Amino acid sequence: MKKIFLYVVVLLVVCSQITRLWDFLTLDEEQEVKNLIENVEKLNASTDLNYVRETSLDYLEIVEDNLDWFKKEQSDSLILVLKNLKIKFSEEELIEKQFHPWDASHIKLESYIKKNLMKDPESYEHVETGYTLENGSLYVQTKIRGNNSFGGKSRMKVFAKCNKENGEIIEIISVDDNY
Repeated sequence: MKKIFLYVVVLLVVCSQITRLWDFLTLDEEQEVKNLIENVEKLNASTDLNYVRETSLDYLEIVEDNLDWFKKEQSDSLILVLKNLKIKFSEEELIEKQFHPWDASHIKLESYIKKNLMKDPESYEHVETGYTLENGSLYVQTKIRGNNSFGGKSRMKVFAKCNKENGEIIEIISVDDNY
């Protein structure tokens, strides 16, 4: 009888431990929701395009697959934030394609400068390029070097408004020789 009692006690202890382990290993939905919301907020504030690209799609899939975990306003809010990140990512991807991968010059602005602004297009040297997005337009500023009419080196800074979807030059805003 003592052996049976001992076996029962051991069995109860083992079952208790297994239950605690199971509780630890299974998802605590409330905590998972809190963690996901915190991670989405961090993602929304991130400037690392690759991180946003990879993670927002993963999180969107998690939210859509587990809608029952969330309160209605939580799921709506998370889906909206993640879809906006997806749109932002798509815009950034469109813009990235407009620049040379090795020197970051704007492809269509470089072509325009060579055809319309330089005396000796063969002497074109890219110095630097930057851009901003404002009111749905892409503004690109580039600095270059090249030969002038006398064969000497000159510098030029060009500021242009471009189409953010295809990179076409909409307007040359300013050209500054010898910046």
